[in-house]
Amino acid sequence: MDYSIFKKSLLKKLSNYFKTEGYRTGELPQTFIKSNDKYIDTIIIGIGHDKRSSLFRIKISGIRKILAIESIWEIYDNKDLNSNVTIGTNLSANDSTIEINPDTEGIVDIVFEKMLKIHKSLILVKLAYYSDYSRLNDIANVPIDNVNIKPIASAGLWYRKLILAHLTGDKNFEELYKYSFDLFKNLLSKEPNNVEKQKTLIILENIYNDLKNQSSGNNNIE
Repeated sequence: MDYSIFKKSLLKKLSNYFKTEGYRTGELPQTFIKSNDKYIDTIIIGIGHDKRSSLFRIKISGIRKILAIESIWEIYDNKDLNSNVTIGTNLSANDSTIEINPDTEGIVDIVFEKMLKIHKSLILVKLAYYSDYSRLNDIANVPIDNVNIKPIASAGLWYRKLILAHLTGDKNFEELYKYSFDLFKNLLSKEPNNVEKQKTLIILENIYNDLKNQSSGNNNIE
């Protein structure tokens, strides 16, 4: 099958499927978005043609923005944060990618069914699994200096670490704040004109002051 015809046919079927599942078409090409008052999910579709192997390669992935986490620190950052991400699915390439010969009979239907299976049995399951605050806090803050934090997004990591510690009632909340503040204070002392590090210190302090006297929230957003 011709690549352009395959791509157009597959995206049409996927668009119809995601529409029935409550998604809307995203502003970026080949993205589908579903949102409520707790989170925003984005499904990202990649479709390509490997000229060396002649295979069509299709990839599907999912990300989630958890509003209870992101809204706490976004108010202190003047960037455009509409696309901010809290977690991804952390799927391997083997689990999220389909490679298929263009001459395969019924290729569009075959790929479509495989993508639906990945969406339902892997992406949605993973997003739900990682939406438990206690589980995320363990990933982010055990130990408190942990930066190996997949599937948590790395941009804004130290803000999320502090917010998750509060949401879960982590006894190390105060220690984590002091550790992270001192960390960036020390980094700033080496680069006193670094605007990003200056801003990080201000945002950390604002988050801490906002949260320290608030009660902890729910441990799961589902």
